[in-house]
Amino acid sequence: MVRQGTAPHRNGRFFLFPHRLIAPIVIARFSPGRHIGDMRKPQKLTDLVSVGLATAADFEQLGITRPEQLRGLDARELFEQLQRIKGHRLDPCCEDVFRAAIAQVDDPDLPQEQRQWPYWSKVRKRERA
Repeated sequence: MVRQGTAPHRNGRFFLFPHRLIAPIVIARFSPGRHIGDMRKPQKLTDLVSVGLATAADFEQLGITRPEQLRGLDARELFEQLQRIKGHRLDPCCEDVFRAAIAQVDDPDLPQEQRQWPYWSKVRKRERA
């Protein structure tokens, strides 16, 4: 239970604020040798837009555990390989998520729209029409 005049911090501790002012606390943490430009570089697969826990698990089944391992890969080949591993057909949108992830790793300045998997659904449908 939160007492009046306190606010929970993400690590479970409470901070007292004067005059019962409750405001979020944002603390930027930088490790030595890490530059601000590196903040854009995804550290985990789930840091990529459109990649959730299920897709990260799929990538792990394919032997991919870090975003930089996606650089230059073919989403179609990964999708087909995953279908063989799982032993059944998968939703084609999985390929679109793979495309979105690979595109983000290949181009850090990728427009926000192209980071979303529905953009790649449209591209895939146009290519196979």
